[in-house]
Amino acid sequence: MKKKEVFILSGDIQSGKTTSLSKWSATRNDVYGILTPIENGKRFFMDISSGEKFSMEANADEIATIQVGKYSFSMNSFSKAVDILSSGAYNKNGWLVIDEIGPLEISGRGFDEVLKEFLQSESQNLKLILVVRSSIKDAVIARYSLDKHLIKKVNFLNGQDALV
Repeated sequence: MKKKEVFILSGDIQSGKTTSLSKWSATRNDVYGILTPIENGKRFFMDISSGEKFSMEANADEIATIQVGKYSFSMNSFSKAVDILSSGAYNKNGWLVIDEIGPLEISGRGFDEVLKEFLQSESQNLKLILVVRSSIKDAVIARYSLDKHLIKKVNFLNGQDALV
């Protein structure tokens, strides 16, 4: 297995991780993947390449949902986000962002499979940025055997990136 560069952006809940990545990625044309902004109290997925946003939260009439604590997420939206990650992960150079890897992935759902596929693939030229809550960073590193890859910590200071 080829080692991949894995950058981990870690912080507490609502500490500005997504906002920092959004500002950073807006200045580049080599960033792909998914951000998960919260706007007016609602959670969204955002395709970094196109800027398209779609609701992460399930509508009241949706049957196919994923329950995480008090939240009910749309399986259709998760499937669309996984498709965006899959299409962004191949035959490109630059950065692939997955915001975020959390309890859902640790339990084998959400972005779990697409992350495993990316880490096992030999063909990518992308560097991976994972957004992870500080409280579960060690569990994420263990679940995905990230210690077998080149792990780097990401620091954002006043909107300035320390990635490149």
